[in-house]
Amino acid sequence: MILLTGKQKRNNILSVRPNLERAGFTLIELVLVAAIILVLTAVSTPLFKRTYEDLRLTSSAKELAAVMRFCHERAVFERRPFRLIIDETKRRYQVFSEDEGRNKFIPLKSRWGRSFRIPDDISIETEADEIDFSPNGNITAAPVYVSNKQGKTFTIVTERSTGFVRVYDSKKE
Repeated sequence: MILLTGKQKRNNILSVRPNLERAGFTLIELVLVAAIILVLTAVSTPLFKRTYEDLRLTSSAKELAAVMRFCHERAVFERRPFRLIIDETKRRYQVFSEDEGRNKFIPLKSRWGRSFRIPDDISIETEADEIDFSPNGNITAAPVYVSNKQGKTFTIVTERSTGFVRVYDSKKE
């Protein structure tokens, strides 16, 4: 390139690519982005933990209600009594059926007869440790309260005459 003074200007790498100095991020920009990500992570972690605990409580309550519905259905279908035994101290519950003609309850031999474990951070309270399901569709009317350490409670209510099992997301008396 020739200048007005008549001298020829040398090609400088910086003049050919004038934005070479600004290519990339500065250290300050990278540190700032990392700090923002760190703050967002620190703020959101307790929210994820609380959501996980609520999900675990909901899952435990719905699993127990499903087992109770199974007992009701099988008692009517097989025309023999079933029993759900809830052990609050051992944090377990299990399904039993009446041994034909012996008036004795034995654990089921299927996967429903296994002992279901209640997670450590979940507590369970009930007025009756044994909930009976009769062949005519009746159920022992006993509310079951499933709670977590944050105080959130689900109530599982059995209706004696209809055999319905309902789950409420609050404590009902």
